[in-house]
Amino acid sequence: MRAVRVVLAAVLVLCVAAGCGRSPSLERELVGICEKYTQLFAAKDYDAARHYLTGQALLELDASRPLLEAVRAVETKVSEFQGKVDFMSRDKTRASARCTWVQEQTVPGSGTTITRVEVVYDLVKLKGKWLISGIKLLSQEAK
Repeated sequence: MRAVRVVLAAVLVLCVAAGCGRSPSLERELVGICEKYTQLFAAKDYDAARHYLTGQALLELDASRPLLEAVRAVETKVSEFQGKVDFMSRDKTRASARCTWVQEQTVPGSGTTITRVEVVYDLVKLKGKWLISGIKLLSQEAK
């Protein structure tokens, strides 16, 4: 019985060390979804951005549309996007990705500000497609 426990413990250690089934291609896919959404949002292509959202994230975007349309003159550029999946459910239907990027915003008549943004995107897999279900701003600091 002790030998079985030792073997199970060794398998568990190997599983954790290897990321427990979290494939690099899946991580790239999820971070890619977050980056594509971020770029579309920054470009003010809210109709296209909606296709990457579900649930609360979609409701919040739709509720914010009047305000977002009112600030259309603000130009936003995103660069240096990086992300890492820091949670994946065992059944691979839920995940969270922590993402950072540099954001340059130009307000006509007021100048340009550059900030480093850090966000956690919650994702869910619905009908075989990964979608962003929640967005939490962690920080936005002047660079």
